Order: sequence, then structure tokens, then C-alpha cells
Amino acid sequence: MKIVTSWMEEGIVQGRTEERLALVLRLLRRQLGDISPQLLTQVESLSSEQLDVLFDAVFDFQTETDLEQWLESQNND
Repeated sequence: MKIVTSWMEEGIVQGRTEERLALVLRLLRRQLGDISPQLLTQVESLSSEQLDVLFDAVFDFQTETDLEQWLESQNND
């Protein structure tokens, strides 16, 4: 019998979000090079679901402006 408490579940979810964030940041840096601290902060504040969407969108980005526009579109939703 496996006992999982709410704080354990929360830790698992947090760990998965951190892994998603690390992967998305790695892809962004590979695709765009270094990104501005302001955009980095915005990416770090995204939800797990938004990080999943960004993961797919990264491949369409060619400039930092593309990322900036994508982030603005997330704020408008």
C-alpha cells in the first residue's frame, strides 16, 4: 500500500514544473541564444501548462521578439 500525502504530491508537481522550465529554457537558449533577464523572469513565472505550450512554440521562434509576442499573447488569454 502506497501512502502519498498532499505535501508529497505538491513536491512531485513542483519538481515536474521545474524540469519543464529547465527544458524550455534550454531550448530557448539553443534557438535564440541568451534571452533578456526580463523575458527570463516572465518565462519562469509560467504555469506548467503554459510551459508545455511554450515547449512546442519554441521551434517556431526565430528572434527574441517572437518569444516576447508569445508571452504577451499568454497575458491576453
